[in-house]
Amino acid sequence: MKLLAILAAYVASAAALFGVLFGGVFWLVQPDPSGARERRTATIPPRIAESIERKWAPLPQIAPAKAAEPVHSVMAPVRAVMHEAPVSLTPAPKVRIREVAAPTAAKRKTRPVALREAAATQAPPAAAAVRPVASGRSDSPY
Repeated sequence: MKLLAILAAYVASAAALFGVLFGGVFWLVQPDPSGARERRTATIPPRIAESIERKWAPLPQIAPAKAAEPVHSVMAPVRAVMHEAPVSLTPAPKVRIREVAAPTAAKRKTRPVALREAAATQAPPAAAAVRPVASGRSDSPY
């Protein structure tokens, strides 16, 4: 019986904590009744409103002038704002293609005959005069 009472107390305390937690969540999510006002759009600044009115205003229609009767109007006729105009693009680059001549073989300089004969008669240096290459380092203090 004591075990059943402990179990009932545990379920009651868990339900109370669960209720408090979800009650707080629903309280945070619920909209404020004083904040429920009618929605209205933001006002457009007058400068932008005038620009929109000018954009949507119909263009004035000009009747074609009769050839026999000259037009005596106080206002100048309305010209198209956008029109084609002659333009100057950047000039095209001037390209010249050069023809490259075929490469010529370089002429070898000939040595005088006396130097050629002297080089042929000279003996190659003796092999004993060549020092062997040492791999040890001489800059180590140890």
